[in-house]
Amino acid sequence: MRNEATLWLAKYMEDHGISTEKISRELHIPKKKLIPGTKESLDADEFLALCSYLQINPQTIPIRQGEK
Repeated sequence: MRNEATLWLAKYMEDHGISTEKISRELHIPKKKLIPGTKESLDADEFLALCSYLQINPQTIPIRQGEK
């Protein structure tokens, strides 16, 4: 399964010094899904909660359309 959005968000948090521990604790998202290079994918609820928390419009996250 592709996880481009998950990887992008993890890199964004790393680049901006955002604590994965704090987000994991506050949003109840497993920390392993928030680290750069993760093989895990955020589920839809986690993805939307994280985008809302970070004030990121999900439509602005670059992903390849139609590719596997």
